[in-house]
Amino acid sequence: MADFGQGGTRTAKNFASDVIVNGTTGEHLAYTLTVKGGMPDFAFTCQHQDQVPITSADKFQGHPRQVYAWKLWKALPANASPTDFVTDTVPKDIFGVGVFFAGATEYTLRIEQRDGNDSLIKVVQDINYRSQTPTDTVTEGLGVTWN
Repeated sequence: MADFGQGGTRTAKNFASDVIVNGTTGEHLAYTLTVKGGMPDFAFTCQHQDQVPITSADKFQGHPRQVYAWKLWKALPANASPTDFVTDTVPKDIFGVGVFFAGATEYTLRIEQRDGNDSLIKVVQDINYRSQTPTDTVTEGLGVTWN
């Protein structure tokens, strides 16, 4: 039986459904999405904005690529890059990464909590998704509380 869709498998090395991030000290979340097997298609969204994408695969310079990386902050740092995104005044929200298998056959999502110096605090999620079924999709959510 599939973990998602018609034939998808989900293998979690690390999984937390919620995380508390001290954004006032520069803590942030670092996302990495590694893709295999074809044209990547994904969206990064938040619940309070009705799942309107914050970003998507086609917004990254050099798309298509094998590795996509971005950061989520409570407040953007002075040296922010185009792949740094800011939350707003909502103290708790659910952020989701939705992947689509129409082109690619495997994705690995890794979310790390990092401090203001970009040093690793902990791995929040490290999950691999595989599917050979082009109509399969899966979205992984993470509840984020900012303090």
